Amino acid sequence: MNSLAYILSVAGVSLLLFGAPALAEESTTIEPNTPEASEALTELRGARAEDLGNARSWSAEDNSVDHFYKEKAREVDRLIQQLKEGQPISRADIKEALNNHQAGDYAPTY
Repeated sequence: MNSLAYILSVAGVSLLLFGAPALAEESTTIEPNTPEASEALTELRGARAEDLGNARSWSAEDNSVDHFYKEKAREVDRLIQQLKEGQPISRADIKEALNNHQAGDYAPTY
């Protein structure tokens, strides 16, 4: 094997062993004006509509649940606005904005 072929094969093996995990990892941020940002905007807009719908459905019955969902909608709005203004957003922030599990802490028990 000539030296160039050997160097390329070693470089290829090194990339597979050490570089591939880094290449396969998902970015921690979503950059604006990308297909990924379009998908995130669609998901965020759907979540916002759902949060506002939930807020309306609880407003007559329990203001604390209504308030929770309004706050979640505002959180989602901030992320949407950031992307629209050309700023990246973090996946952790998206995950947190979409997480409504704490709503049960505010719901009345019957």
